[in-house]
Amino acid sequence: IIKMRAPGMTMMRMPVFTWTSLCTNILIVASFPVLTAVLTLLALDRYVGTNFFTNDFGGNPMMYVNLIWIWGHPEVYILILPLFGVFSEVTSTFSGKRLFGYTSMVYATVVITILPYLVWLHHFFTMRSGAS
Repeated sequence: IIKMRAPGMTMMRMPVFTWTSLCTNILIVASFPVLTAVLTLLALDRYVGTNFFTNDFGGNPMMYVNLIWIWGHPEVYILILPLFGVFSEVTSTFSGKRLFGYTSMVYATVVITILPYLVWLHHFFTMRSGAS
């Protein structure tokens, strides 16, 4: 998306769907390696006898929850961001009008790409690990 744009097309002239696809791919590249690591550690716990996520010999079950939410919160946005782009493009095309607030929508999409990695911390308060 960044390197293969049409000649003369600036970043702020790309369709919103292209922006949401770019941001979705950034989220995928950043969050799925965490899922791969969690599944590898869990498989080692189950089949090899290590203790990453069990209390035996110093493991920590909260680490499993922590790592799953680091992947799980951005994953929600991986699912919805492309649909935001599709909805925006279809609505503007069939209404025959330019997309209102294009610049703010692009900035909001970029913020939505960064924010899930900070917001996943709120899940710790639901499991009482953030309580004093």
